[in-house]
Amino acid sequence: MVGAILDGLVIGGVSLVIITLLLGRSILHANPGENPFRYMIMNMVVFLCVFLVVQGYLLATRGQTVAKALLGMRIVGPGGEKVSAVRVIGLRYGIGWFIGIVPLVGGIYGLVDALMIFRESRRCIHDSIANTIVVKA
Repeated sequence: MVGAILDGLVIGGVSLVIITLLLGRSILHANPGENPFRYMIMNMVVFLCVFLVVQGYLLATRGQTVAKALLGMRIVGPGGEKVSAVRVIGLRYGIGWFIGIVPLVGGIYGLVDALMIFRESRRCIHDSIANTIVVKA
């Protein structure tokens, strides 16, 4: 859970800086009169691009995010094998991201997903979807 918080701070911080530098304004609010849906889509595209640039290479090659590398953890298959980039990025992160943008459903999914870490297997919903586990590196 600490890793997810650290990763969120990394991606959020980098995205905030990029949008502020590119657009000369904060990511936290749209300009008056601006289409809020267009603004939301633009922010999601920037977040996705930043995620892929900052975390994508590490996930695809080492099964780690920045936080997982710092904390000495790695994402692997149930037998300890390396997982493909499609499996780790597309299934483990992508599906949850798309569910997360659906109003109400996304919030419920996010909460249930996070709380699953407290069950005996310590696997969240996104781990079950991608058939992955997190282990010490």
